[in-house]
Amino acid sequence: MCADVDHSHPDVRRDLFRRVEWLGSQFQLGGLRLDAIKHYSASFQRDLIKHIDETAGRGWLMVGEYWRADAKVLSGYIEYMNNRLSLFDVPLVESFSRISRGIEPDIRKIFDGSLAVIKPANAVVSSPHSLSTRRG
Repeated sequence: MCADVDHSHPDVRRDLFRRVEWLGSQFQLGGLRLDAIKHYSASFQRDLIKHIDETAGRGWLMVGEYWRADAKVLSGYIEYMNNRLSLFDVPLVESFSRISRGIEPDIRKIFDGSLAVIKPANAVVSSPHSLSTRRG
């Protein structure tokens, strides 16, 4: 965001792939969080995840922040990433928000339309803010 990075340029791709390899070699990482992913190339992200799988191993958890309240769109994005990406369950967050404001007080419907129902293995149901501020 506010950066003009050409992910399709071979030198840029090579540099970013090397940086991820370096991170994996220097730190004991268990994964990466990719922020604002709807703002850059999905094909680049898919290639990056494939590169991580090939160089660091498939054990890394890949979490993307794609703020869209449509579980079908999110599910399709996960499938495009070969099910190697988890996304924050924005529709579920929206349900919690509606319930907290008394707009939709029936808690039995909280999971209706959520990513957790469609792609439970790829749905991150914790707040994105609590994941980025958690310590320990």
